[in-house]
Formats: sequence, structure tokens, C-alpha cells
Amino acid sequence: MKAARILRRVALLVGVAALASCHDALTVTNPKVIATSDLSDAQLIGTLLNSAVFAVNTNYSEFSWFSAIITDEALNATNDYRSGELSQRIVELAQGNVGPYPLLQFTRATADTSAALIRKLVKQPAGDLRLARALAYAGYSYLYLAEFTCTAPINGGPLVTDDSLEKIALSRFKEAITDATPADAGSTKTVADTILALANVGAARASLNLGNKTDAITYASAVPASFVIYADYIAAPPALNNTLWGRVNGQNKQLGVHPLMQNLNDPRVRYTTKAVLGHNQLTLLNTPYSPRSFSTYTSPDSQVIQSFSKIDMASGLEARFIRAEAEGPTPLTIALVNERRAVGGEQPLGATDDVMASLREEKRRDFFLAGRRLGDLRRYKAQGIGDFFPSGPHPTSQWGLYGSATCYIITQDEMNSNPNVANYVPPATRPPGYSP
Repeated sequence: MKAARILRRVALLVGVAALASCHDALTVTNPKVIATSDLSDAQLIGTLLNSAVFAVNTNYSEFSWFSAIITDEALNATNDYRSGELSQRIVELAQGNVGPYPLLQFTRATADTSAALIRKLVKQPAGDLRLARALAYAGYSYLYLAEFTCTAPINGGPLVTDDSLEKIALSRFKEAITDATPADAGSTKTVADTILALANVGAARASLNLGNKTDAITYASAVPASFVIYADYIAAPPALNNTLWGRVNGQNKQLGVHPLMQNLNDPRVRYTTKAVLGHNQLTLLNTPYSPRSFSTYTSPDSQVIQSFSKIDMASGLEARFIRAEAEGPTPLTIALVNERRAVGGEQPLGATDDVMASLREEKRRDFFLAGRRLGDLRRYKAQGIGDFFPSGPHPTSQWGLYGSATCYIITQDEMNSNPNVANYVPPATRPPGYSP
């Protein structure tokens, strides 16, 4: 989509809190809309930046939802069988817009266009933290598109592979690092350090997905262990709510903890012990409490997910996991695993324990419902580590077997409007004998 078309339609919010005072992704005040004729006005750089942040921020809880339901994290009991099929690993064109594709493309187009416009408006890119921050968020928008979709077009072009999307994400992160570095020693050092950490986590993640372990280690090693930035949510207006809150509250519950995530006796993964029928009146749900990666997490007590629960979207802990996966079973990796096992009330690794399997297990617990699991499972499968997607009989017995999808696809709307993908044929993902 062209910049003018995007920015006419997206609500752009003014008033982002300075990164020096807050690691939240967004603090909202006054919504505004940019007129196309004003896009050359440098005074709008801040508003363009906010649009990039806003796009990633508001949609992140939905990305967490779509990551959870196609993996071993969560069950989807929405009373729409097409949406329910996503939880069965059945992904087809007939499901239309119930998947994440429209949100992923909206987020990417908005964040990347905003960053490109800011680059044209700033006088000196090197050291301009507004540009660096917008580029970092643009990088994450491409990263999510790469991790969630099998293949996707960019701006009406032909289909692009997930690896190629990862490379675009990495290029945005590198640009962000380059532009933020000169400011790292000046009066804006604290802000610059935060942007650098955000971009380095993204660059490490993209590098690991691409199989470049050396670069993954380099980027991850540059991130302070204490760093965290949240996708920020507030109680009002509803457009800025954590959408998982609405899926676990009220009469029409939709989100439940997958049986494969239950019975861990781990404070990082808490849920209601009494199962209730979900919205579809078929799926039994044990609804989750706030997991470790949410701002409303408490241990050992359980805190319900709130409309204002913020979600860890990038952190020093994630960087440590990335570095450990890239390095293998080193003493540093073993120390990380034992540290996280202690958080979960587990004993240290024994002499015969599989260090890397334990690392993967601790990561899935630490980042439960935080939007990481789909990307991790796809990487494990693609890089020959193992296929850990749920399979066999689905927990909702009436549905039969799991399908075979490991990623989401473009929509029929995309095919109808983009001649470059009009002949796309998605892979078959239905299990044998399945009929809706």
C-alpha cells in the first residue's frame, strides 16, 4: 500500500512517553490523522514515529493469540468453526480474514512506511533517535510477518519467502543500530541505549531464524540482561486493551491453556484448575492467569489477565535465550537453564539431562503467551532440531486429528487484489477424513 493510502486510514496517536523515563511502548494522549498534503512537514516526525509504534503495539496481543493457538500453548474455543480450525492446525483460504495476515500486513505497511517517511524528513539520520526507533519497530513488523506466514507479498508484489522477510527485518534492525549508535555517548545516551537494545534483540532473533549463529551471538551479547520493553496496554479506550483479556473473561471464553502446557507446577504458567466450556460449547478451557511475561504477573499468587496487562515484546532474557541456543551446551547455557529452572521450582540439571532440550523447555515457560512460540517451533523444525507442533488427536475430541499447518497464509482478498499472487495455491493442511 502507498504511504498516503495507509496514513489516511490509520489513527496516529500523539504523546509517546520518552524512552528515558519509561520502557513501555506507548503512552497515548490525543489521536490525530495526518493529511496527505502534510507528509512533507518535518513537524510531523513525532506523529509518524507514533504511528509506527502504535501499529506494532496495538496488534501485539493478537499476534500472541495467533502464535498460541496454532502451537502447544493454547486452545481456541471461538464460536466460529473457521477460526477454531486454526487451533486444529488447519489453515485454508476459506478462513478469510480470521487469521493474522491482515493485521500483520497492516502493521508492516504502517511501521515501514512511517520509518521511510521519517528518513526523508530528518536532516541528519546518524544520531536521530526518532528515525532509529521507527526503524526498530519496522524491523519487528517484518520479523512478525516472517515468523507467522509461510510466504507473503510486499506492497502488491510477488510472494516473498519467510527467509527473505527475515533478511528485510534484519536490514531494518541494522539501520536502527547504525542511526542510534552516535547518540549512545551524548546527553540522550539512556534513550539511545534502549533503542539499541530493542534493535539488537530483533537482530539476534532474525539472525538465529536465518541460521546465522555467529551474528545472533554478537547481537544478543550486546543486550543488557535487565532490559525489557513492553507492548503497552491501558484500560481505556478499548482499542488499546490487551485483547487476551477479552478472550478469558465473561461468558464467551475463548482462550484456554493447552494440555501440553498444563501440570507443570510452575508459577510462570498458572491457570484455573476448574475447566469450563468455551464459547463453542465444545472445548473445555482452563483459562490462564497472567504469565511471567505480562506486567500483571505475580508469584506465587495468581493474577488474572487484565485489559491493561503489558506484554514483554523484547528483553534481555530473550537475548540470553537466543545466545544460549546459538552457542549450544556451554557453561553459560547451563547456568541460564539452571537459573530459570530455579524460577520454576525445578532442580538443577543432572549429568545426563539434555541441556538444549531443557533450554527450549525453559524458554516456552518464560515466554508463554508472549508471541514467541510459533517462531520458535518453525525454527526448530526448519533447522532440523525437531518437530514440536501438537499432533494426533485434538483435545476437543469432536474435531478428530490435528492438521499439518506450521504457518499462516495470505487471504483470498490478497489474491483478488494482487495479480502477482492470483495463482497462489496453499498447502493442504487438513487431517485425513476431516470434514467441518
